[in-house]
Amino acid sequence: MCSSDLATHLPGACDAGRAVSCRQLGALLLRVEGKPDSAKALASLKAACAKKDAIGCGLLGELKVVGRRADRNLVEARANHQVACDAGIVTSCVDLGVLLATGRGGARDLTAAATLFDKACGARSTRGCVQSQRVKFVTRTAKDGAPFLAQFDEACKNGELTACG
Repeated sequence: MCSSDLATHLPGACDAGRAVSCRQLGALLLRVEGKPDSAKALASLKAACAKKDAIGCGLLGELKVVGRRADRNLVEARANHQVACDAGIVTSCVDLGVLLATGRGGARDLTAAATLFDKACGARSTRGCVQSQRVKFVTRTAKDGAPFLAQFDEACKNGELTACG
């Protein structure tokens, strides 16, 4: 089925209460060639998240961080990523941790961020491991720098460009 067929069928499935269809429609609308429809994508992802689709909540959180000016809301992004993280979406745990570590969208909380990064690292997220080590370095909770450097070296070799710096 091509994307134009999906665009025809997904709105009805979303309206019928299928959370996955709402998520897929939102993602599709964000990737339309020429001019993505972020307003409709936002509405579809909100519907997916309201229907307890964790991936939809994570995508909504991403849109709330990087979307158009009218779509941005870091407080809502935190809440959306929290729902997704609680449901096991590891990328949302890392994204929420970054928001907490930087104080974007609310109070800065390095302890909570470190917990999220450790959770993501335990789930084999290279990005989570990098962020975990970064927090330990910043808070000086690492006993020495060797594990920190080894973790960054490994992450860099695995393609995590933020670790290479």
